[in-house]
Amino acid sequence: WTGALHNARWLSFTASKTTLPNYFKFQADTVIDPALDNSKLVEVTRSAAKDSPLAAKLFEHEKVRSVLFGKDMLIMRFNSASDFKKLNNPLVQELTAFIESGQGILNRPA
Repeated sequence: WTGALHNARWLSFTASKTTLPNYFKFQADTVIDPALDNSKLVEVTRSAAKDSPLAAKLFEHEKVRSVLFGKDMLIMRFNSASDFKKLNNPLVQELTAFIESGQGILNRPA
């Protein structure tokens, strides 16, 4: 799925299964948060969603269990693989819209 124009080019995410059960990777074709590092992902749970506007949005879907953020990707854990199949397209659309909005992924102290 390809989203809106991001920094004079189209932003897109590619979703794929990981080796862990019910974990799916959403790989962006560009950096979505330069302050993050893919070798040390930041996990946001439902109870800590206030720390991330994007995670709070994703957790509006009951089937999303946790979210891990990296520099150009995020990984979501679902209740089941069938939940991913149902939510994949809507989530990619929401991810793209959120990144295009310019909001920060994580709340950081000023």
